[in-house]
Amino acid sequence: MKTLRQKHPKQAGFTLIELMVTVAILAILVAVAVPAMTSFMNSNRLTAHTSALKQAIQYARSEAVAKNQNVSVCASSDGATCTGAWNQGWIVRLDSDGTVLRVWSGLSDSFSFNAAPPAAPGIVFSSTGESSGAVNFILRDPTNTAAARHSRTLTVNSVGWVTVARGG
Repeated sequence: MKTLRQKHPKQAGFTLIELMVTVAILAILVAVAVPAMTSFMNSNRLTAHTSALKQAIQYARSEAVAKNQNVSVCASSDGATCTGAWNQGWIVRLDSDGTVLRVWSGLSDSFSFNAAPPAAPGIVFSSTGESSGAVNFILRDPTNTAAARHSRTLTVNSVGWVTVARGG
């Protein structure tokens, strides 16, 4: 004679309550993770943009010393001349004949990019590596401009040294 257990073998699976609890927990985790991930990605893009500008400035300084002539970093919208805004891109070029040594494209998104004082003509490095004057570049995350961690200040002093700091 079969027992009740043998007639109805145990069924595998989840109950409706278990599935609802699991879905609720996943929804809470996603609601918390998405804003944090967005902030993380924007912070990484901000760091990448700042590093690209720092690289261009250091490259210009080293080329000025290596070539024993003035080299400038300037805003460029077309990648050939010193025209446009800094967020459209920048170039490193020889001042003697205007030869473009390297081109950096503009910012891929809506990060704000300001120079103080406005570095419209660019930064010129002499053959000794000194810059034409001190400039601060401030890059900000467009999604949260109030928080200091969402901005970077890149400073070029008159000696030609480049430093980067959070905030701005």
